[in-house]
Amino acid sequence: MPIAVRPRGAGVIVVAVMLFALAGFTRVGWLLLFDAVLWGIIIISMIMPWLAIGKVSVRRRITGWQGKGMYEGPMAGDPCDLEIRMENHGLLPAVFIGAAYDFDRLGVQAEKQRMFIAWLGRKDAHTTTAHCSFPRRGMYNFPDIKLETSLPFGLFRRRRYLSNPTEVLVLPKVHPVAGLQLLDNSGDTSHYALKARVGDQVIGSRSYVSGDPWHHIHWRNSARTGQPQVKEFEKTPDSAITIVFDIRSSPTGNDDALEHAVSLAASAGDFVCRSQGVVRLISGGINEETTDARVLLRTLALMKPGEGRALPDLMAMTPPFSAVLVIVEDCDAAGIREATRLAAAQRRVSAILLTGFQGNEGSPDAIAELLKSDARVVECKPGEAAKALALLCDPRPGNATEAQAVTAS
Repeated sequence: MPIAVRPRGAGVIVVAVMLFALAGFTRVGWLLLFDAVLWGIIIISMIMPWLAIGKVSVRRRITGWQGKGMYEGPMAGDPCDLEIRMENHGLLPAVFIGAAYDFDRLGVQAEKQRMFIAWLGRKDAHTTTAHCSFPRRGMYNFPDIKLETSLPFGLFRRRRYLSNPTEVLVLPKVHPVAGLQLLDNSGDTSHYALKARVGDQVIGSRSYVSGDPWHHIHWRNSARTGQPQVKEFEKTPDSAITIVFDIRSSPTGNDDALEHAVSLAASAGDFVCRSQGVVRLISGGINEETTDARVLLRTLALMKPGEGRALPDLMAMTPPFSAVLVIVEDCDAAGIREATRLAAAQRRVSAILLTGFQGNEGSPDAIAELLKSDARVVECKPGEAAKALALLCDPRPGNATEAQAVTAS
């Protein structure tokens, strides 16, 4: 961006022009001297902002978050550390530079959104860390960084925007899960066959990689291929769960229910994956199976509200041998009745009722039918995802009293 004249700069220029005219008319020596000093200040103030910024670059990255080492990025609402590193690649020092990294339009909450550098020597760097948090899951693209200086007298200003593409994947909030009762006696999961380093049955071989035990060498295939080969096993997972919820946009435009559903699915799915289980996620246009918590959380993080399929259609796609966790709003009568039908068909069904998000009375008749079934039912109100998961992990039989209170209203 070219040099911009600030109001005080415009005033000094006007004074210098008037003084020059007055000195030319009166021929007074000290006026000519003072006018020359003013023009010298103006010229220096025009040149210095160009030299002050020079070849400066800025890099941003998230360096710390809760669960780092276990999760690949920060979670929605959790505090994290944003590192901002400014480097001077020019031959001259960069001085009196203000850098603004405005996150307001992203909704990111940060303790500070500006930094000031009084002196940054040639080939030198300055690093600062800001504490921030991301309100919701998803992919965040940081805006350009604005560099600005008015060195040395504040008469002129140079502003420069640095395009530093930075993407941050914010995962859905994962709440602690002690155990899921719907996984107990999970039954026949033999159709979920996994490849593993150790397992129940040898199904083939693969190339040796560092860390493979030598006693698993497949000598016959090694001799045939001329390269070390190790046995590959088939392992039956300990548990399998299918998580189903509706990703369609809320009629009221309030997506809080969806965000709660995603957080609940992430918490339950993360627990199952880390317990060596299989998670099938059915929502919107997604019907995927994984044993990797990172893949599951990334998929959930990138979900966007859309049309998709209704909850009864999604539940019809659930595999027959898997426990089912249904996350449904209390106003979705069709979805609640389909969950009741699954429970009546000898299926292991748990249902989390999202209540209080639409501002209506829900579907008490459909909920009453669900409570009479063999499904395990808990209630989740706004901001109470952790409480709902704790109720879901409660080993005591029967449905939670919170869910029963829904029908009483």
